[in-house]
Amino acid sequence: MSDTRVSNVTAGSPAEKRVLIVAGEASGDLYGGRLIREVTRLAPGVSFFGVGGASMREAGLSALCRSEDITVVGLFEVIRHLGVIRRALKAVTESIRTTRPDLVLLIDFPDFNFRVARAAAKSGVRVFYYISPQVWAWRRGRVKTLARLVDKMIVIFPFEVDIYKEAGVDVEFLGHPLVDVVRGRLENLTIEKKGNPVIALLPGSRKGEIERHMPVMCEAARIIRDKVPNASFTMPLAPTLVREDVQHHLADCPVPIAVREGAFHEVVKSADVAVVSSGTATVETALLTTPMVVIYRLNPLTFFLARRLIRVPYIAMVNLVSSRRVVPELIQDEASAEGIAREVLTILNDNAVRDRMKQDLREVGRIIGEPGASERIAHKVVEFLYHEG
Repeated sequence: MSDTRVSNVTAGSPAEKRVLIVAGEASGDLYGGRLIREVTRLAPGVSFFGVGGASMREAGLSALCRSEDITVVGLFEVIRHLGVIRRALKAVTESIRTTRPDLVLLIDFPDFNFRVARAAAKSGVRVFYYISPQVWAWRRGRVKTLARLVDKMIVIFPFEVDIYKEAGVDVEFLGHPLVDVVRGRLENLTIEKKGNPVIALLPGSRKGEIERHMPVMCEAARIIRDKVPNASFTMPLAPTLVREDVQHHLADCPVPIAVREGAFHEVVKSADVAVVSSGTATVETALLTTPMVVIYRLNPLTFFLARRLIRVPYIAMVNLVSSRRVVPELIQDEASAEGIAREVLTILNDNAVRDRMKQDLREVGRIIGEPGASERIAHKVVEFLYHEG
C-alpha cells in the first residue's frame, strides 16, 4: 500500500475500527505489541481488544484475558490447563458474536486461533492471520483449513509463501519483525568480548522448558568447565519467567551460572557460543550471529506422538530457512549433557567451524529480510480495514 493511501486515513477522521487480536506465545505478544503501536500510529481510529501479554497490553490492548494464563506446551500440560483455556476461548468467541469487530487478527497460536477463526467465519468477520502457524511442519492438511477460514495471511519466513499459495491462501512475506527488535537493541549496546570463553544458556521461556532443559544444561556446563576451566556461563532470564522459576536448578548446579534479567541481546551477543531451546530465540541468536547449539526435550509421550507427525527435516528454524544443517540440533535423548558439551566444545575449539557458522548465520539474516517489517504489516492491516471489503 502506498504512503498516500495511509495518509488519507490519518489525515481525515475515518470511522473508528475495532480489531479483535489474539496472541499466545511470548514471541507473538512481542510482535503483537509492535504491530498495535504501528497500526495506531498510522490510523489512530483503530482500537484493539482480545488476548495478549504484557507487551500488547502496554501498547493499548484491552485484554479479555492474558495470554500467559493459557500458553502451555505438551499434551499433558494442555490437559491440566484445559478449564482456563476453554473459558478464554468462550470469552473470545462470544465477543466475536456479540460485538462483531471489523477484523479478527490472529498471531500464530494455532490450536486456539483455529477455533477463533472458525467463530469469525461463522459470524462473517474477516480474518487476518499474521505469523502463520507452523502446521506445515506437522499437520500439513490444516493448511487447507486455513485457506477456507483466512482472508489474508502474512508469513515471516520466505519459504512459507509457496506452501500457503499452493493451498489457495492469499499470502505475503513482508519480512521478519525480529530484525527491527535486534537492530534496535544493538544500537544501544556496548559489547565487550572477554578473554575467557563465555557460554550463554537459553533454556526457554516456559516453566516446562526450564524443568526439562536446565538439568542437562547444568550438567553440560560441568563437563565443559572440566575441559575449559576458564569458561563462564550466563543465562538471560526470559521475560515470561521470574528468578524463582530457575533458582532451585541453580542451587543444584555444579558450576556457577550468572542470571541476567532484561539482557538477552547483550548476553547472547557477548557469548562465544549459545545453547538455545528451539524457538524464537534461535532466530534472534542467528540475527546476532552468535554460534549456537539448538536443543529441545519434550514429555516422553508427547515426543512419541510428535515424532510421528513431524514432516520437516529440522527443528531449528535457522536450518529450515537455510534448507541445510547450519547449526547442530539435539532432540530428546540426543539433548543429553554429553551431547550438548560435545557440540559446544567443537565450536569453542575449532576456529574454522565457528567462523563458517557465523558466516552462515549472516546469510540467514539476509534471507529473513530487511528492517521495517512491523511497519509494512501495519500498512497492510490499515489497508485491509479501510480500503478492502
